[in-house]
Amino acid sequence: MNNAREFHWPSILQFVLSLIAAVALFLAGGLLLVVGVTELVGSGFNSPEATESFLLGTSFLLAGGLMLPSAWYALRRLGSPSAPPSPRRRARLLILILLLTLLVPPALFVGNLVSQNDTIAWFLLPGINLLVISLPIAWLVWLGKRGLPGGSDQRQWGIFASGLTLGPTLTLGVELLAILGLGSLLILAMTLDQNLFRQFSTLLIRLGNAPPDMDAWLRILTPLLSQPITLIGIFTFGSVLTPLIEEALKPIGLWLLAGRRLTPAEGFVGGLLSGAAFALFENLGNTSAGGETWAMLAAARITTALLHMLTTGLVGWALAHAWSRGRYFRLAVAYTTSVTLHGLWNGLGIAGFLLPQLTLPEGMTISPDTVLNLIVVALSVFTALNLFFYLAINRGLRKSAPPCPVLPPVLPAEPAAGEHPNPDQE
Repeated sequence: MNNAREFHWPSILQFVLSLIAAVALFLAGGLLLVVGVTELVGSGFNSPEATESFLLGTSFLLAGGLMLPSAWYALRRLGSPSAPPSPRRRARLLILILLLTLLVPPALFVGNLVSQNDTIAWFLLPGINLLVISLPIAWLVWLGKRGLPGGSDQRQWGIFASGLTLGPTLTLGVELLAILGLGSLLILAMTLDQNLFRQFSTLLIRLGNAPPDMDAWLRILTPLLSQPITLIGIFTFGSVLTPLIEEALKPIGLWLLAGRRLTPAEGFVGGLLSGAAFALFENLGNTSAGGETWAMLAAARITTALLHMLTTGLVGWALAHAWSRGRYFRLAVAYTTSVTLHGLWNGLGIAGFLLPQLTLPEGMTISPDTVLNLIVVALSVFTALNLFFYLAINRGLRKSAPPCPVLPPVLPAEPAAGEHPNPDQE
């Protein structure tokens, strides 16, 4: 009797944690749907709050559903192997994803019309949002991993599940600590400048008395945003600290495989899966407010997903080189490159958001609209370059990696770091 197969503790842990995460996400999603129904009953069918609750609720339900394959493949790993999915079945799934992805542009158009009408937005926009956010990510995953060996289905779904839940949780926790640190430095600086301290105290009072409206908050915060120390803090956090934290923690699913001799192709695939999961979490969260700007934000988040997948795939590729070949300098270079790309992207996005809120010096010969247009052009060029490098890495790894086999969905015994393989599982 093969006890190693029955009691493969990493698979047991993956099954239990994936199932717990799925149940928690389903419960959170169901609770938010109940809240949405309550808001409809209390405020009528034109409630923006109900739309937001339904958007968040359906996002949690989708995330819970995406935990189930990880639990399923881990459970199958504990039993007997079964036949792998046929190439024809995989091809049909791929064709379905590609055909559905063609629906994204018309879905954006319809979603833009729907988001302008609160009476129907609560009902139609959640499904459109899931379609617009998830399908481009699925298509980008296929582009990045096509022809590359990524390991078993259990491993790939486990990495994705970790990137969807554990990665964002750790990232948000560390980023909160960074915000508290920057806030403490800001308060310390204000104690040295009594004028700035009085302005900040007045703004806090005005914010406390202001209605819950983003435009009103921006009008109140504009004087603070014009302060150099505030701008330095915003760009330091968004363009330096955030990329440093996220590029280290996004590939958490790969970090859990530390010590295994992954090939560079497996590292890249694992990294892009982690980036895809993180992007899905972030994009669903950013579009959950709905509103008149939903379509513009949803379209922009597609390009952000590409950035996350490229940078995390690059780090994953370098992690595999470090663990299997001892090339830690290559890891340092890849991490620095990913942080730089992420920081430039965030910096352009922050500048595009803050510029309309600021009063530019009178001597400037260029108009704010021209600067905004230049930022949009820069982001478009950046996206094109990201896609080029993303495809180039895939092409280069396909040339150097062995052909991708049709792997069984059950993971062959992969000894953990320091473990010896069990010959009975060969």
